[in-house]
Amino acid sequence: MMKVNQFAKTDFQLIRRDGILLVAIFAPIILALFIRFLLPVLEKWLMENYSFSLESYHVPILSVAFLTVPSMLGMMAGFLLLDDRDEGMLAYYAVTPMRKSGYMRYRMGSTLVLTFLLIFAVHLLADLVELPVIAGVLLALLFALEAPIFALMLANFANNKVEGLALNKVLSVSVTLPLLLFFMPGSFQWLLAILPPFWPVMAMAAGVGDTGSFTAFMIGGVAVHGLYIRVLYRMFINKTE
Repeated sequence: MMKVNQFAKTDFQLIRRDGILLVAIFAPIILALFIRFLLPVLEKWLMENYSFSLESYHVPILSVAFLTVPSMLGMMAGFLLLDDRDEGMLAYYAVTPMRKSGYMRYRMGSTLVLTFLLIFAVHLLADLVELPVIAGVLLALLFALEAPIFALMLANFANNKVEGLALNKVLSVSVTLPLLLFFMPGSFQWLLAILPPFWPVMAMAAGVGDTGSFTAFMIGGVAVHGLYIRVLYRMFINKTE
């Protein structure tokens, strides 16, 4: 527990000094507040002037907001991994009782927990889609699994923060996946099933009214995310040995 507290204090100091990392935490909250207070104004204006309703778009809009959270916090965790790798801290942890595996469990676990809490906060603040409490918790967990994938992608394929920023811009394209899925014919949607965000987005759409499909998408999502995390984790461990 003492080790966790020490890591958390160090991370807090790093995040406080880095404007990019601070944005990663506050941007999803700002987006949720925009959805809560400004989206109704936009909807009213569109209805009055163009007789166009955004109600059928609520699920993809909220899905985009949810995916923004792991995108941001995954970037933050990836940068912290890059810092620790470049400063030789990973080599140091490898010869301590904690070992490298303990450090990685902390880094991925803390990122996952923080992402889950922030996604749930976004859901409550946005108040856009009604979901049963259990479904909301399970969806927050599944969306949160995106964060370790983002972090490990950056840690594996970026050599420094500059490359990490460029790569994160590419990876952030996945945030728009809900909008793409919404406009694709049903049979073509499965072409994107290889991408992890496909599963929580489809689970959310099913969670609004189809319990059976919701369960299937949740199970498939856990399996796909678990496979990605396992492969990327092993790649990173092998790369740093």
